Formats: sequence, C-alpha cells, structure tokens
Amino acid sequence: ARTPAQNRNKNLKVLYAEDNVVNQKVLSRVLNRAGISDITIVDNGKTAVELCRSVKYSCIFLDMQMPVMDGIEACKQIVKN
Repeated sequence: ARTPAQNRNKNLKVLYAEDNVVNQKVLSRVLNRAGISDITIVDNGKTAVELCRSVKYSCIFLDMQMPVMDGIEACKQIVKN
C-alpha cells in the first residue's frame, strides 16, 4: 500500500544530472521509495540544460562535478533560461 507521501509525490517530475552510475542508482531508488517514478537521468550538465528548455521539472538535482558542464554552470544556465 502507498503512503500519503507517496501518493502526493507520484506526479512529480525529477531531473537528475549525475555522471556516477552508482549514485544514479542510489538516488533513483530513494526517489522511487518516496513514490516518485518520473525520473530523467543524464550524465552531464549540458544535457540537463538542454532538457530544461523543453521540459518543466518539479525538481532538479545537479552533481557539482561532471564532464562537459558542471552542476554550478548548469544551474546558472537553467536559471537564466
């Protein structure tokens, strides 16, 4: 049975930018247990920025150190757009 919190979270759309596969799996499981199943995972900040131009996310998690574009620069670009 789903908890009230899981029911509230079922409509959330999450973007997760992380280049470490183990970390991707850990956060995905944590989010799934919280009732969040709509999770998009990318491995660099540039891809995250590009996705945010066309998709509205409820929450965005950005790793600080990634190839191509780090989380800090990605955050700046996402806020700017």
